[in-house]
Amino acid sequence: MRGRWRSVLDVVATIGVLVASATVIMSYRARAPVQAPAPPLPTEPLLLNGAHLKGASTALVVIVEYSEFECPFCRRFAADTLPTIVADYVDTGRVRLAFRHFPLEQIHRFARAAASATECAARQERFWEMHDALFIGPVQLRESDLVDKAVALGLTPGVFRNCMTADSGSVVNEDIQSGGALKVTGTPTFFIGKALPGDRVRVTARLAGAQPIAEFRRAIDPLLKGAQ
Repeated sequence: MRGRWRSVLDVVATIGVLVASATVIMSYRARAPVQAPAPPLPTEPLLLNGAHLKGASTALVVIVEYSEFECPFCRRFAADTLPTIVADYVDTGRVRLAFRHFPLEQIHRFARAAASATECAARQERFWEMHDALFIGPVQLRESDLVDKAVALGLTPGVFRNCMTADSGSVVNEDIQSGGALKVTGTPTFFIGKALPGDRVRVTARLAGAQPIAEFRRAIDPLLKGAQ
C-alpha cells in the first residue's frame, strides 16, 4: 500500500513540476518584447538623384544602401558581402549600387565627420576610394586620420581641409531626411528593386543589417530572370 501511495505522490509531484515549468515559460513569453514588423516597402519609386553610384547606368537592378562608416555591421557588410556583389553583379553590368549616408550620431561620434570626408573626396572624384579606405582595417575616423587617408588617396590636402571645415554636409542632411522618410532606423539598410527610366527604382525588397550574400541573391536573381 505504501509503495502504491508513493507512486501516486511521485506522479502528482511530476505533474506539478511540469505545470510550474509551463507557467514560467508562458510568463516569460508574455514579458518578452514583441519584435516590430518591418516597415512596408515604398509605394513610389525611389530617386537616385544625389546618391553616389557605382555600376552601369543600364543595369537592370539597383541596390540603394543607407550606411555609415562607424557602424560595425556596415563594416562587416563592406568586408564580407560587398566584394561578392561587386564581382558577380556590378562588374558584370547587371546591378547598380547607390550609396546614401545615414550617420547614427547619437551613438557614433565620428560618423558624421566620416560622411563629410567622403563628400569632400567626391568633390575630387574619389568618393568610392575614400569609402573603401574608411571601411578597411581598424576604425580610424578622427580628423587627423581622415586627412591622412585623403593624402594617401592623392587628394589635395588644402582643398580637402577647407571642404571639411566648410559646409560639406548638405548631401548628408538630404540623405538623412530621405532615410527618415523611408523609416530607416539602423544601418546598413538596403532597398533592392528594378531600375526604371529617369534614375528611379521600384523597390521589391528591403534588407537590414549585415546580411550574407545568399539574402542578396534571393532578392536580386528573380528580378534579373524576370527581365530576360
